[in-house]
Amino acid sequence: MKSVVAALSVVAIAQASSFKIGTIHHDSAPILDATNANTIPGAYIIKFKDHVDEPKAKSHHAWVADIHSDGEQQRLELRKRGLFDSVEDAFAGMKHSFGLGSGFRGYSGHFDDAVIEQIRNHPDVEAIERDSVVHTTVPVTTKHAVTDDTCKHEEEKQAPWGLARISHRDTLGFSTFNKYLYAEEGGQGVDAYVIDTGTNIDHVDFEGRAQWGYTAPDGDADEDGNGHGTHCSGTIAGKKYGVAKKANVYAVKVLRSNGSGTMSDVIKGVDWAAKKHEEQVQLAKDGKRKGFKGSVANMSLGGGKTTLLDLAVDAAVDKGLHFAVAAGNDNADACNYSPAAAKKAVTVGASTIDDSRAYFSNSTSSRSSVARLPSPPRPSAARLRSSPRRSSTLSMLRSRISSPTWSKFLIIHEYPIILNENTVNLDLNM
Repeated sequence: MKSVVAALSVVAIAQASSFKIGTIHHDSAPILDATNANTIPGAYIIKFKDHVDEPKAKSHHAWVADIHSDGEQQRLELRKRGLFDSVEDAFAGMKHSFGLGSGFRGYSGHFDDAVIEQIRNHPDVEAIERDSVVHTTVPVTTKHAVTDDTCKHEEEKQAPWGLARISHRDTLGFSTFNKYLYAEEGGQGVDAYVIDTGTNIDHVDFEGRAQWGYTAPDGDADEDGNGHGTHCSGTIAGKKYGVAKKANVYAVKVLRSNGSGTMSDVIKGVDWAAKKHEEQVQLAKDGKRKGFKGSVANMSLGGGKTTLLDLAVDAAVDKGLHFAVAAGNDNADACNYSPAAAKKAVTVGASTIDDSRAYFSNSTSSRSSVARLPSPPRPSAARLRSSPRRSSTLSMLRSRISSPTWSKFLIIHEYPIILNENTVNLDLNM
């Protein structure tokens, strides 16, 4: 039986090579493999066809739970006879459900071959993708700040050059390389969803404007045990190191303390943030939230090229949640990485102090869609630290920090912002 299912899976993968998402098909759904990715055995992400609404999705979820339960019961009987290993042959079943409207509705889970074969033959299923590992690759050091940033009114002196650069049109010079000019009320009324390793929401630099939103990894604590997410949040909205110094931060944890996680958890984080944004929009319409201007999201993470994550990001943008995503640090084509390849996100690479592309930053030759923003290739300033010390800082390297810089760029311009695919065709020679 296993050989038959395996053969069918090979056929499914072969079909996937010529399959285009969004097409109407009546055959078995293809099983897609993320490009250049470390896939997770037995873990899958399933996308429904566009006609599947919430009631149909719930009915399908119940059906999946039933067939998974039946399979587990059969394995239990075989385990009792010593035919199956009790650990290696255990499958968890459905994990997350996704409800981003017709643009992206589906679920993820851990299923055996027989169950996934039934799922791909269900008429409501458009495509299946193997779940894969996603990570942040920014090295973190414990080196503390060597500068004493001082914010007074609308000028921050001794600021990192990355901050200074985004507030000057001309290339930085001796008199401007460490001066950041900003609007004192910048970011007020805007929510920033930082989809990452979490955020140290108690850090004094957030002044009470940060709150915990959601934790996707199973059994993980509501805290940033890595530091990367706190760094990004501080870059976006910290009083001392951020640009949009009055923005609100939602911590959306999709990566564990080691800086890695799963694509399915990342998609769930996108799903949660988009729904939370819709809730805030409705509260504003009902007069229950005064001064709300909109939301942005940041993902300074990446993995292989995965069609379904890119579609989820695009669906979230369609709901009004604008995304800034990292191009990556491999000096390669950003179109081969996700979420950098998402069509409706702003994909952000890194530049140097003289406005040239940083040697490590991903870019693209297929379309002019990678905006470049300042990102020092060496530690140039401290950022917020996720340790229990509420005022500690550390340094962090490389270009994934350009992505939260663009999130800030979206925030400090008057919201709402009308974005389309051409918006990112920019030469940021400000």
